[in-house]
Amino acid sequence: MKTILIALLLATTLVHADNTLEADALWQKLQQMERQGPTNTSGDRKADILKFLTEVEAVCNQFIRDFPNDPRLWEAKSDRLHILAARSEVAEAALDWKSFQASVQEILTASGASKPVKSQTSLLALQVQGKDAMDHPHADKVIAFEKAAADFAATYPNDPATRQLPFLRLDVYEKNDPTKASALLKELAADKSSAVAMEAKRRLKARELKTRPLDLKFTTVDGKEFDLAQLRGKVVLVDFWATWCGPCRVEMPHVVATYKKLNPKGFEIVGISLDSQKDRLLDYTKSNEMTWPQYFDGKGWGNEISTGFGVTGIPTMWLVDKKGFVRNTEARANLEAEISKLLAE
Repeated sequence: MKTILIALLLATTLVHADNTLEADALWQKLQQMERQGPTNTSGDRKADILKFLTEVEAVCNQFIRDFPNDPRLWEAKSDRLHILAARSEVAEAALDWKSFQASVQEILTASGASKPVKSQTSLLALQVQGKDAMDHPHADKVIAFEKAAADFAATYPNDPATRQLPFLRLDVYEKNDPTKASALLKELAADKSSAVAMEAKRRLKARELKTRPLDLKFTTVDGKEFDLAQLRGKVVLVDFWATWCGPCRVEMPHVVATYKKLNPKGFEIVGISLDSQKDRLLDYTKSNEMTWPQYFDGKGWGNEISTGFGVTGIPTMWLVDKKGFVRNTEARANLEAEISKLLAE
């Protein structure tokens, strides 16, 4: 009897070890997919992202189904909620809020879910609620959002995510109460947190850009003189990017495809490269058929044009209308549609 019990115990241990190894391998796959983002680009950015989200969701579902007792279960469930929210935004489809909220509450009340997982999930719910208040402006939605934001700050006072709350509130006010948004932005520009103040000042600069035609003159990487004023009557994308930037490279096939499609209709691009190696920049632009002008000064993040305009992250894409005014400082999400709108004006 003792021998049988030992054999059963060993068999159970081996099964547990195999399950742990399988769980680890699947978890590593999920983490790698989330880090890399879409790896196969067809030129249709929306389709590529939706395909990628579907693939990541399938791995999440497999992990949740196969390893219900793994301590990473709740992180996988939180990841799945992020995927659902992202798919809803990319596909421009309504999110099933009732089902979404039920899943959020499941995570927030789970004893096995860690505090970081709960805070990430709670923040996601707040972001979804804020987006709804922006897409469907109404005083009641703003009040509900403000209460949720206050609850988040009270529950997670030391969470780094609390630094995002003022700007999430700002985005909501932009759509519901522009006067209040302006007052809040000026207040944030003087915030004691340098990170908050820097972002507020960047947004103030972005607002200023829209008040007068953009002045942009430089010598291109191949020695030609460029003046944006000479492109009046055309829609222009100002693309802040670099060859070392992974998300920039992911976007580039779509940017090139959009250029080829809309250039005959009056669309142009100008690149502001934050590279430090000229040869690498020239090789990349040539091999990827990026025939538009490029600014390069070799200073990387110290790039004089990007720092002068307060650009703190790449890829950053601005759209300039036919009169030379910056109309969109976050054109990355719906690039082709935004360009087409401006071309039709």
